Amino acid sequence: MTNQYNYQDHSVKIHGNNINSNIDTGNKYFNNSSELKETVKEIQQLIEQLSQRYSTLNTAEKMKIAAQTIETIECNTSLKPKVIKACKQGLLETLKTNPIGAFVVGAIESWN
Repeated sequence: MTNQYNYQDHSVKIHGNNINSNIDTGNKYFNNSSELKETVKEIQQLIEQLSQRYSTLNTAEKMKIAAQTIETIECNTSLKPKVIKACKQGLLETLKTNPIGAFVVGAIESWN
């Protein structure tokens, strides 16, 4: 299944775990950096690790994992700017398919 998200100056296409983003720079398009794709994977892995460590039986527990994920991102001065940039490019859309990821993305979107 492929999902495409269109924004004013760029589009994001997600097929499984593959993410492709094109940014309109006027006359040219360029693909987002692999570093930002790795940033999304890093967030996914963090959510997965915390989900294995803690219970996810109800919404409150999922929100606690999301809060820990957000706190980890906020405290990492090299990760947070990359996460914000990935968010601005629409690359975090894939995380919204997971309830915990949706909480995390909601918080990150408020940082913009």
